This record gives sequence, structure tokens and C-alpha cells, in this order.
Amino acid sequence: MTRDKIKNIVYDYASEQFYNMKEFTDKVMMHSNNGEDLLLYNEIGFDSLDTIELIMKIESDEYLNCKYLPNELFDNDITLGKIIDYIWKQNQN
Repeated sequence: MTRDKIKNIVYDYASEQFYNMKEFTDKVMMHSNNGEDLLLYNEIGFDSLDTIELIMKIESDEYLNCKYLPNELFDNDITLGKIIDYIWKQNQN
């Protein structure tokens, strides 16, 4: 699976979790690097429950083939780009 495909799936899940797809899309599109370096907690506005639900969606997605996202990945400076990179690397093995 390509990194772009992984990115699209993760962004779809994140926008669904954000409850306001337009606001999420606006934040991402207005930011450099298509929002990949936006901080999940501080800049996008996720809380711990949003994050847990995002993790559950990613881990249960059969196409992403990522059965486990480590807790260490979700520190205060977690970004969508870091999540995408982790999944992409897991799919390379």
C-alpha cells in the first residue's frame, strides 16, 4: 500500500473523529505539508477519547494492516504524519 493511500485513510478517520469534517479539512489545507505536522492535541484539538477512537479505527482497518499502534507514539507531539509514517513502515516489512 502506498503512503498516499495510508494518508487518505488516516485523514478520513481523523476527520470523522473530529466531528466537523469541514473544520478539520480547513485546518489541514491551511497548514504547510497538508497538515501532516499539525499536533493532534494542541493544534487539531483532539482529546484523549478522540485519540483512543482514532487508534481503534486504524487498528481495526483491514486495508491498513496495522494491528497495533504503540502507546509511545501518542505523546504530546504526535502528528498525523507520525501515525502515517509508522503504518507505512509497518507495511514495508
